[in-house]
Amino acid sequence: MDNSRLSILSFDFYREKNSRYGVLSEVPIGIYDTTKSEENRILPSYWIDFVSFTKEGNLAVIELKVNDQSLEVISQILDYALVAIKYKEQFCDLIKNNLSSPSLIPVKKKYMDKPVKAYVVNNHFSKKFDGIFKYYVSSDTKIPFSITKIALG
Repeated sequence: MDNSRLSILSFDFYREKNSRYGVLSEVPIGIYDTTKSEENRILPSYWIDFVSFTKEGNLAVIELKVNDQSLEVISQILDYALVAIKYKEQFCDLIKNNLSSPSLIPVKKKYMDKPVKAYVVNNHFSKKFDGIFKYYVSSDTKIPFSITKIALG
């Protein structure tokens, strides 16, 4: 599956069908292998909802929430971003080996040199969310990831 459907979340993703990059859903956080399986999870609750690439070639991790106002989503997406940074090459191999078309990932040089982009998507954020979230957003280009909040509805 290409990631054109992710364009409803952000302009960071291609809008046209048959976009350049693929997307995996329910990706386990664990000791990485080339397969997506239950055995590759560290903890039972750690599944990244979507892993793909932005149109600029950044590895993207996306956490979807529905009617969940808990502030723990900030630490959850931070965990996902840090794991994606540490295991970027393994994530990319996992995506490549689990797509029907392995050509739906960017060339290695393109994604390895770019920061990870993490997205929190929810239809209802807590009123306290922005007050806390601002401490996790930085304009420092030396930080190897960015987190974006996307409010739907």
